[in-house]
Amino acid sequence: MPATAGEAYNRVVIRRMLPATREEVFAAWTDPESMAHWMCPGDVTRAEAHLDVRVGGSYRILMKAGARTMTIPASTKWWSRPRN
Repeated sequence: MPATAGEAYNRVVIRRMLPATREEVFAAWTDPESMAHWMCPGDVTRAEAHLDVRVGGSYRILMKAGARTMTIPASTKWWSRPRN
């Protein structure tokens, strides 16, 4: 789905080579427990993920690192399952 000029600044595109299939990566990004596991980089010791995986849904990721708590709120305009 093409973005308008205003929407281009609110889009996240993630590209990374992983030792997993596209289906496994999609499943990990749409499962709260798996997403929480992914969101523990660096000194983050605990993460929680609350996902509403549907068009128009939202998600919230909380990451704890020492005394700091970081929250990432977002909404989804569309999801795209991996295609062959």
